[in-house]
Amino acid sequence: GKYYYYSDIITLDTETSSNIIFNKDGSIDKDNTNSWIYQWCICTKEYLINGDNIDTLIAAICKIDSMSQYGIRKIYVHNLGYDNTYMIQSLVDKLGIPEIVALDKHKEICVNFEHIQLCCSYRLSNKSLDKWSNDLNTEHKKKIGYIDYNEKHYPGERRSEKDNIYMWHDVVSQYECIDKQLYMYNDTLASIPLTSTGYIRRLVRKSYHDYNLVSNDRAFKDFIKMRIDSNIYNMLRMEFQGGLTHGNRFYANRIVNISKKHPYGKHRDFDSHYPTQQLTKKYPMGKWIHEYSRTECKNKYCIKEVEKLIKSDKAILMMCSIKGLKLRDPKESLPYAQECKFRQNSKLYGVFDNGRVLEYSGESIVSLNEIDYQILKKQYNFKIQILDLYYCDKDYLPSWLTDVIKDLYKRKNELKKRVQDIEESLIALEGKYTYDDLYDAKLDLLKVKELLNAIYGMSATNPVRDRFSIDDQGEYNIEHLNIDEALDKYYKSRNNCLQYSWGCWCTSYARMELIRKKDIIETHGGIFLYADTDSIFYLSNDEVEAALDKDDQDKLQLAIDNNYCVTLNNGKVKYFDHFDAETDYKAFKFLHAKCYGTIDINDHLDITVAGV
Repeated sequence: GKYYYYSDIITLDTETSSNIIFNKDGSIDKDNTNSWIYQWCICTKEYLINGDNIDTLIAAICKIDSMSQYGIRKIYVHNLGYDNTYMIQSLVDKLGIPEIVALDKHKEICVNFEHIQLCCSYRLSNKSLDKWSNDLNTEHKKKIGYIDYNEKHYPGERRSEKDNIYMWHDVVSQYECIDKQLYMYNDTLASIPLTSTGYIRRLVRKSYHDYNLVSNDRAFKDFIKMRIDSNIYNMLRMEFQGGLTHGNRFYANRIVNISKKHPYGKHRDFDSHYPTQQLTKKYPMGKWIHEYSRTECKNKYCIKEVEKLIKSDKAILMMCSIKGLKLRDPKESLPYAQECKFRQNSKLYGVFDNGRVLEYSGESIVSLNEIDYQILKKQYNFKIQILDLYYCDKDYLPSWLTDVIKDLYKRKNELKKRVQDIEESLIALEGKYTYDDLYDAKLDLLKVKELLNAIYGMSATNPVRDRFSIDDQGEYNIEHLNIDEALDKYYKSRNNCLQYSWGCWCTSYARMELIRKKDIIETHGGIFLYADTDSIFYLSNDEVEAALDKDDQDKLQLAIDNNYCVTLNNGKVKYFDHFDAETDYKAFKFLHAKCYGTIDINDHLDITVAGV
């Protein structure tokens, strides 16, 4: 196309150390604290290139630049935003001011000099290097815990063999991951996307363009019809939340064991939770109508009118003033109101639990859709005043998108069966398959799973982003785009096809379904312990399991009635929307969100701590 790229894979990593100085109050003294690069390594197909200070690192990059005059050479850095903090000023001095693509300050996706493109492999994989190398089963893995991370090091000092091995494994495993990634998606360094959602964008855009070709641009016309303005955009940004992750505060920091009353320690999760919500639920699918604005109308908008719109199956987006929010049931184990959302426009004084609101006094300005409102109404008492309200028709997502979801869901289940068949054949020594067949099948399954889950990530991508640039001192400058102009550009592009509201509603539906399952567990005598987006840990008995199984049967019948299914190549029909049982456990403990552990019925200890 427009550019030539060198085909060589190059990976880079740095190791840093620091002298952290603390103030008397325990905070870090930023003026006197320093950090520095004491070791770096570059990996190519044939060489590992080492150094022990920033000057030799910049010299190495400049040498690569001088050898890349006929095209662009990509250098992959895992978590580029961190390493680039140490390199950028020196690189600017040597190579000039780059163009950057970033999510925020020090969250670069890529940094583009004339002949060198620094790319973030974390944004490409959306995984830690440890998880990425394990998922792809590369020959070399990151050496987690191999060295003492607290030991202080300095440039130029003699490094131990362990330090070198740790460094080498970082860049070699990263090299092998990128090599496998190119193989998985049949890419080159010219076609490989910058981020993980780039892979699914190719599939969805093809389906969208193909549909437009045979439907006289119907999908594009619908896309334009549903466009939003800056006011709706700002309300959607305020409304958007991720998955619901929270533990039952009454059991925090306690080892919880099974008992006679609760003989089962259960863990269930939803099969393809977000794809299920995308396929089985209705979304904003029409022109947004501005129903009410407090600044334009002196009369208050009655909440009964909102509920009438909800009953008539409309999508609602409203800015509200909420006062005196308080849980109806003080024993509620999974509070819905997110503290950061309710704090963003006001100072709150009240009772909070690990990021969730139990009660507060005062007023908060929040943006809600109809799903948020129904959950809040069920869990809390509060006074509400509508400040701004939009509504539009709801319908199922268009076929050009759901067809991609169904196809990936079908391929996922067929590949799961293939992996199972190969494993059984290898155990039985039938000679029908080899371990290479098993590896390829697992790789294909991983790829399809990631594509299926990435459709949500694509729909939740912010259509308006600030622009970042770097000056000749290596300092960041932010250009805040005019929202209406950015939206005009977004809706004029024939490559864009998804509505930001679809991502907002998808997570709302997912949170509502999680709470509904939690309520079933507690209504029938179980104890909810911990939930994370699409899974629940709980103590159970026969009555709870019977109730959950019945609910799954009801969901199955709904899927049958509405054709929420795919037919596999072997003729078996696979339905969406079921709550699968995972391995039972004997003991469970959590401290806070993303921090928990279990001992399963096979006495296997498993600990999950985010970032560790």
